[in-house]
Amino acid sequence: MLETGRVKVISNDPYKYTSKIYAHLMRKIDYREWAEYLEDLIADEINNPKSVLELGCGNCVISNLLAPHFPKMIVTDISKNMLVQSNNSKLQVVCNDMKALPFKEKFSVVFSAFDTVNYLMTEAELKKLYVEVSRVLEDDGIFSFDASLLNNSLKNIKHLNRSGKVDGIRYIQQSVFDNEEKIHYNNLKFILGNGEEITEVHEQKIFDFETYFYLAEETDLYVSSCYDSFSFDNASSTCERVQFVLKKK
Repeated sequence: MLETGRVKVISNDPYKYTSKIYAHLMRKIDYREWAEYLEDLIADEINNPKSVLELGCGNCVISNLLAPHFPKMIVTDISKNMLVQSNNSKLQVVCNDMKALPFKEKFSVVFSAFDTVNYLMTEAELKKLYVEVSRVLEDDGIFSFDASLLNNSLKNIKHLNRSGKVDGIRYIQQSVFDNEEKIHYNNLKFILGNGEEITEVHEQKIFDFETYFYLAEETDLYVSSCYDSFSFDNASSTCERVQFVLKKK
C-alpha cells in the first residue's frame, strides 16, 4: 500500500472499495440478457455439459443466473472483496488467480464474461491462461470468453467518466486510454465519510484482435469460433467486443 498524506493508493487489492459500489456502477448492464446469450452459446457447442468453471465471476451476478442451468458449476475470482458481495450461499466459490487454477478435475466448459481476459497485461500472461485452461479442460470441452477491442476504448471512454455517491461513499471515476501502450485505465477515487481519500486503479490491456488467435496456436488450443458479442455474427478487428470459443486441437 502506497501512502501520501491523506491519500492512500491500494496497489495490491484494487477492488477493496470498488467492490462496495460495483453493483451501482454496473446497474445499467442487462445481466439476464448476457447470461441468456452465454447459455445459448454453450448449448450450441455442448449438450448438457457435465461441469462448468467460471473465471473472473466478480460479484457473481451472471453466476447466479447461470447456476440453475448447470448443476455442477464452480465460480472463481481473484478478488475476495468481490466474491463476498454475492448473496448466494449455494454457489461453490473459489478465490484464485486464473493463471494458476487450483483444480485437478476436468471441466466441460470454462468461460469468463465482461472482458476478464483484458486484465491480463502481457501476451505471456494471456498465453499462460490458455495453458492453464487447457490443462483443466476436457478433450471435447470449450473455453469461451469475451474481450474488449480497440474500438470499445475509443468509442465509449466518455461514458466511464462519472461521479456519484453510494452508501455514504463519494466516488469519481476517470477513464483514460493510452493509445500507444494500448492500456485502458479506470481510476476510481473514493471519499469516505471521515474525509479520507482512496484511489484504486484498474488497468486493462487492449490486445490486437489477431493476438488471441496466434497465441492460441502456440498452445494446444485453437479458435473454433469468434463472434461479434451478443450475436452469432462473425467478428472482426473493427468490433468493439468479441466472443471467442476455443477448443483443443
